[in-house]
Amino acid sequence: VFAVSSKAQMKCGTDQVCNKLREQHPEIKEWEIQLGAAIKEAIDKEKSTGTICAKKTATVYDIPLVVHIVHDYGAEYITDDEIFEAVKYWDIVYNKQNPDTVDVIPNLKKYIGNPEIRLRLATKAPSGNATKGITRRQSYMTTRGSDEAKIDLWPNNKYLNIWFINKFDASHSGAAAYAYYPSTAAAIPHFDGIIGQAGYIN
Repeated sequence: VFAVSSKAQMKCGTDQVCNKLREQHPEIKEWEIQLGAAIKEAIDKEKSTGTICAKKTATVYDIPLVVHIVHDYGAEYITDDEIFEAVKYWDIVYNKQNPDTVDVIPNLKKYIGNPEIRLRLATKAPSGNATKGITRRQSYMTTRGSDEAKIDLWPNNKYLNIWFINKFDASHSGAAAYAYYPSTAAAIPHFDGIIGQAGYIN
């Protein structure tokens, strides 16, 4: 697992890319309205029945991840073992099993939860063949990362795609990673997924 304590603080670039794309694609706003209305309806229904935030079933959902390494055999060519360890760590944090939740400031603790979702590397590729959930593609895009570096997209209705590159291009300068909101993914499916610098894998 990469140590990042010596690096300058990097930001999430999600707001920046989402705002820019929203200006270019007005249809995204329509998806935001539809998704917002659906979420509000579900919340209002749960409020009226007094079941909001109550666990309704014992079901835990597995989210199959595919990690795409876009590389030119540099530092971004992280090993399979580093990816396995990272996914294990993400799953621990996502499921509120990390001990440092006690350090969260008091007025935010009420927002910490366990979504009953497990993160796992995919075991079956879109072709039906067995996979370890990792792809590798050599490309110069690794040093000028952007949406164009999202190579080998697997169907976004079956997998969560995550790309790691060496560094972003100038338009994403200062970002460690970014993703799009569900409304953007609905309007432009081939942009869906998370992309980040390999040095910030955790």
